[in-house]
Amino acid sequence: MHGVKTMTEQLKQFLAEKQETQQIKSGRKETTNATTAEQLKKLLLAKQLALEEYRLKPDCFYSLKEIQLLTGGKSRSTIYRWEKNGTIPASHKIGPNSIGWLKSEMDEWFSKFQGAA
Repeated sequence: MHGVKTMTEQLKQFLAEKQETQQIKSGRKETTNATTAEQLKKLLLAKQLALEEYRLKPDCFYSLKEIQLLTGGKSRSTIYRWEKNGTIPASHKIGPNSIGWLKSEMDEWFSKFQGAA
């Protein structure tokens, strides 16, 4: 499927753009003020649209790396321990050598996780 970005790709792009935005704000990257403001507006709008579009997809899976990113960099062993203990929803086998977590289940868990923090 050409043109469709995985959540991992979207997160990597988001983090790269966020780092660029921080560099622009801190003055480490040389740009004019008008260009900077316009770039920031475009970045924010594009990111909001991409995230909203992804939220609307009902049958997606998060990979282990995506779960790690979304939980603030928790280790694989922590994620698997949480799964075994029932702290997070169970993963699903999605291929011969791959597992994933249903987006809808994890989004529900994330909202509770963030509410408790």
